[in-house]
Amino acid sequence: MSGVFLTTVFRVSSPTFKSTRLYLAGTAWGYAVRTKLAHMGFTVESTEELACPGLRGASELARRDELLNMTGL
Repeated sequence: MSGVFLTTVFRVSSPTFKSTRLYLAGTAWGYAVRTKLAHMGFTVESTEELACPGLRGASELARRDELLNMTGL
């Protein structure tokens, strides 16, 4: 199946940023996001969680948006 990418849930955290889950596809962009965050000092760990968007509240979604904006990607 061409064009199908698995989504992995990553936990991103740092001493100054509350732990946040990112749902990233196994694409070059997803890899770039993880790499950039790690270079910025964040801990990026894959989890065994299923990507269920409805489980994140408004505050976690805001943190997700902040993290993605911080990467500049």
